[in-house]
Parts: sequence; C-alpha cells; structure tokens
Amino acid sequence: MKHQHVLTLLFVTYALAGCGSPESGNPSDCAEVLAACEAPAGEPGEPGKDGAEGAPGPRGREGLEGARGPEGPRGLEGRPGVSPDAESVVRLLVEDPAFLAAVTELLAANHGAELRGPEGTQGEAGAPGESGPPGPQGAPGAQGVAGPVGATGPQGLTGEQGIAGEQGPQGIEGPQGEVGSSGLQYPCAMKPFADCADANFDGMVVTNPLWWGADLRGATFRGASVRISEFLTLNWSPAQLYQTGINTTDLSDSIWTDSSVYLDMERVLFDRVDMAGAYGWVRLHGTSATANNANFNGFTGSVWFTGVVANEASFRNATLFQWGEFGSSDMRGSHFEGASLPFSSSESDFTDTHWEGSTLTSGTINRGSVFDRAVFDGAELIGVRFNQFPTFVGASFVGTVFRACFVDEVDLSTADLTGAVWINTRCPDGTNSDANGGTCIGHL
Repeated sequence: MKHQHVLTLLFVTYALAGCGSPESGNPSDCAEVLAACEAPAGEPGEPGKDGAEGAPGPRGREGLEGARGPEGPRGLEGRPGVSPDAESVVRLLVEDPAFLAAVTELLAANHGAELRGPEGTQGEAGAPGESGPPGPQGAPGAQGVAGPVGATGPQGLTGEQGIAGEQGPQGIEGPQGEVGSSGLQYPCAMKPFADCADANFDGMVVTNPLWWGADLRGATFRGASVRISEFLTLNWSPAQLYQTGINTTDLSDSIWTDSSVYLDMERVLFDRVDMAGAYGWVRLHGTSATANNANFNGFTGSVWFTGVVANEASFRNATLFQWGEFGSSDMRGSHFEGASLPFSSSESDFTDTHWEGSTLTSGTINRGSVFDRAVFDGAELIGVRFNQFPTFVGASFVGTVFRACFVDEVDLSTADLTGAVWINTRCPDGTNSDANGGTCIGHL
C-alpha cells in the first residue's frame, strides 16, 4: 500500500508539472490528473512467493543487500472511481495533512519551480463606475440660538407734509427802524453808450460795467479799483451774441493814477491815459486801438499790446513782472528808460525808442521787429534772444551789457557797440564771447 501511494504521488507531481503549461496545450489535463488522484485504489494483488532459503554460510562481513525479488503479478484492476471536481481536490489537500505534506515535499524536490509560472503583468485599471444616485436628504437640524440684535437701520423717508393749520392772529407791529445811509452812487450810468465824460470815479470799486461804446473821456479813476474784462459779456442780441463791456469805448485822457486795474479792452481809445503808479493787468488789442502818449510810468504788472498804435507812449521805470509783450504794434518814439520787463516783440516798430538804463530779461526779439536808431545805452540784456534777423540799423549799445544772450541771428554791423560788455553770449558768427576774450567785436 505504501509503495502504491508513493507512485500515485509521483504521478500527480509529474502530471501537475505539465498540466496547463504552454507545452500541454490543454488546460483540462489538470482536472483529469486531479480526478485520478481522488479515485480510490484498486484491490491489491496476491503477494509473490518467497525464494528458497539458502544454506547458512560462515558468518562473514555483512554482505551487500540482496537483489530485489521479482515483482509479483499485477493485481486486478479496480473499478474506475468517480471523477472529482476541483472543490473535492482542494478539500482533500486541506483535510489530509499527510497527503498535503507528501505533495509539497515532492513538488519541492522535483518540479516545485515548474509548478509556478511567471507572474503576469499588472492589468490596466478599470474605468470608474458611474456615480450612484444621491441619497435621501437628511432630517433638518435643530434651530440655532438667535444672534444678537443688528444695528439700527437708516431713518426712513420723510412722510408727506400734513395739512396746514389755521392761520393765527396777527402779531403786534414792531417799532420802525432807523433810516439807512444812501448807497454808493456812480457818477454816470453803467450801460452801453453811456455819457461818462469827465466823470469822477476816484476811490470807487468798479467791476465789469457795461460800457460798450461809452464816452469816458477825461474821467478820473484815481485810487480806484477797476475790473473790466471782455470775458464777462453781455448777451446783446441773438444776432450779435456777445459784446464786451468796454469795447470801442473812448477812455482818452482818463486818469488811473495809483489805481488797481484789470482791463481787457478791444478797439478802445487809450490816448493820453494816465496810468502812473497804477497796479494790475492791461491788455489792449484790436484794430483802431490806440494808446498814443499814454503814461505808464511806474506802472507795476503786465502789459500786452496787440495791433496797437502807441506812439510816444511812456513806460519809464515801469516794472512788468509777467508780460511785456508787443505784437504787430507801432511803438515809435516810446520811452522805456529804467524799465524792467520780460520783453518780447514780433512784427513791431520800435524805431527811435529809448531804453537807457533798462533791464530786459528772458525775451525774444523776433523777425519783423524794427529797432532802427533805438538807444540801449547802459541797458542790461539778460537771456534775450535775437531771432530771425530783426533790424538794428544805427542803434546804440554804448556800455550795454549782453549777458547769456543770443545775437547770432542779427546784424549789428552798423550799431554802436562802444564799451559793450559780453558775457557768455553767442556772437553773430556762432562763437561764444567768453572764448573770444569776453567780446563779440570782430565776430559780428
């Protein structure tokens, strides 16, 4: 019986080693092998006859093991057993420890390495399953504790006004007040075409009168404060939309000494006006505007003349701190002795004008300006640019100081430059006076 079990195990071992392998090509061989292992053994055959015992010999060394006797005849073949399923084979291996140990020993000694095939590669991850339906909504939680009271909201809109109550009885009349002083009376009407000749406005405050076309000849404004602006205008008529307050007004011979003025005037006659010692801003422009023999001596502020005829006007010792601008104006014979101004001119005629002892700063004397026979003796020109060849035929610059000026675009060949001082000034030939030994003489 023992030998029969051993043979059976060997048969199972070899059969399992080959079943299901690529060489067998038939995975069902394993099931047949396992089925054979589970079938019961057949009836044992009859034992063979013992051989005849030989005569005992002398006791010698222990002899070799005798040869194995002949195998007895094969026993009768048993009836075929029932083919087990895979579960029966597994149950046999689990329930019969001796059988399991024998199989394990044989597998390890002979074909253990062949029973286990190589590990397969990791399969790809399966696609995610579809999302399940949402679960039912949970029961509502218990109500929380009430929060603190919020801040007071804004006040609501005011309600509609209620119905007025009945009128009360009239009160007692109060005492009569004192008679007030009479208001300021202007000496003439403040309207267009007013007749204000020789009117006296001394010390008065006059703001934007509507004096369009008015006659103010000989009027006096000594110490007055006057503001007349063309930008504050009268809506005169739909056809003539705006008329400035002082346009075409005749201010000839008016007196403005020591007054404070802001005058923006178009086509105004300003002849022989006395602005001596006044302070402010004067703009005079437009065709037919005149300021012949106007007196701006000691005037402080700004003067802007455009298209004005102002022959023999006087600006002696005037101090112009913002503008001293003269464009397209006729200033022949005017006087600027001792004046200080940021001077600029273009297309203007300053023939025979006088500038002795004056100071001209940071200005430009442009093309078309004429200074023939003008006298600049003892004057100081600071940063003045002579641009595009204004004319200075016969002009006098005796002792004049040219400081940081540009005289490279002017012809001074006929001017008297005796004693002129040249400091960091560009000469007519383009050189610098400092590089020429402090002079432009010889470089004109």
